[in-house]
Amino acid sequence: MVAAAKLSHVNSKKRSKNTKRKKSNVLKKADDYVDLIKRVAYNMARRLPSRVDVRDLIGAGTIGLLDAMKKYDPARNDNFEAYAEIRIRGAILDELRGLDWVPRSVRQKSHMIERTTRELESELGRTPNDEEMAGRLKIGLGQYFGLLNDVRSVTVLSLEDLLGGGGTPGQVAALEVPEDSAVEQLCRRATAAAVAKAIEQLPERERLVLSLYYLEGLKLKDIGEILGVTESRVCQIHGHAIIRLKGMLREED
Repeated sequence: MVAAAKLSHVNSKKRSKNTKRKKSNVLKKADDYVDLIKRVAYNMARRLPSRVDVRDLIGAGTIGLLDAMKKYDPARNDNFEAYAEIRIRGAILDELRGLDWVPRSVRQKSHMIERTTRELESELGRTPNDEEMAGRLKIGLGQYFGLLNDVRSVTVLSLEDLLGGGGTPGQVAALEVPEDSAVEQLCRRATAAAVAKAIEQLPERERLVLSLYYLEGLKLKDIGEILGVTESRVCQIHGHAIIRLKGMLREED
């Protein structure tokens, strides 16, 4: 029994050394992740109004990387880059929230579309189409599309925001954040599962747009070419999908 205890102690020390060595290797290669920060920042910036300075996003992302390096535990997650990307993305989202760059009038329009969508879904027992949405709002179809374009700034980052700053539902559900409590981790996984479930209920075209945009990383223009529609129309489909998701998640709360 004594021998077994000694062996266990030796193995524990070896694991500790390996963990420290692995973390040390990550920290030594910090400069290698500058491109990761820029990739995340520019990917998010292309969805935002031009008045948002990408340099501010890169600065926030750098803080996220430093936070990831400080809190990373190789013993609990062996993929530092995936962990760092979520921290970088979360830090950038925090920066955007602090900037409060979406006008109040635009937020009100977004809430109006969301509320109307929920009302029609309840009445019709299905997802309303564009013509039905425009009719309920008592505006023309062209005006409705314009309204969706107006609220683009509210919806462009909403999927990440719904997930608490983390990427796709699969990424958030799979990635454990070491310093978070068990309750916080359970809440994160439950939120990711709820978003994934809500996405499955979206019309096929909206599901496809979200998949190509968030999972495949395609630009709106490229998605438009695949679907045979304009970039503006893809933006409208994306915006409507996010608004539907937010409505579905509110109903579950």
